[in-house]
Amino acid sequence: RKLLGFGDEEVISDIQDNALHILNGCNDPRNNGENWGDNRQGLVYGMVQSGKTASMLSLISLGMRAGYRLFIVLAGDKSSLRDQTQNRVNGAFDVEGGSNRREFIHSPTHVSDFRQIANGNYISNFKFNERTGRGENWTTIIVMKKQTHHLNALIAQLNDLQFALEEAGHDMGQILPTMILDDEADYASQNTRIQDGGSTTHNDLVNLRNAIPRNCYLAYTATPQACLSANPASLIGY
Repeated sequence: RKLLGFGDEEVISDIQDNALHILNGCNDPRNNGENWGDNRQGLVYGMVQSGKTASMLSLISLGMRAGYRLFIVLAGDKSSLRDQTQNRVNGAFDVEGGSNRREFIHSPTHVSDFRQIANGNYISNFKFNERTGRGENWTTIIVMKKQTHHLNALIAQLNDLQFALEEAGHDMGQILPTMILDDEADYASQNTRIQDGGSTTHNDLVNLRNAIPRNCYLAYTATPQACLSANPASLIGY
């Protein structure tokens, strides 16, 4: 009830049942990912105004308990939608000033989009010192627009993070199993320029998945036609 912000028991139960069903189709991060397998992808279809954000919040909460430690929420292409989703995340997980130190949850995007974070780098944005030096098991939630400059800034920091983790003797796949939640996945994510080397945002999302050793990609949409028509062999396909 606190997580979702309302008290209708029947609706809450339905949302949780569906979130558990979605999680069951994701990669298994438990036991250091010994049963992870190939990185998976899937489509979450919900009717318009059916509670997709509530589903994502419930899925993040359950995924966190299962062992996922990085959640990337791609919240459309408008700042208003990104800010609205971020506010829901802040409230659901008690993120104040960017962190919930009681439960080791933080969100580097708590006040602004990824590329606009003041003095942001992989050390602060992914709690590098806390994870590697202190052994603290932080969960990072990034809420960002699905826009090329933000996506490429994130990819660059993930590449820097992987290099630094390897230098410190850590396996990024084990330390940062990731769930990518692509809201409105029918918009911009699909490859509409196959003959021209691929659409910009689609290619960015492919590069994002390639930058993370262990990640599960979930496409959320109320209009799935473009997603269903995508190349099933593509990392952003279905």
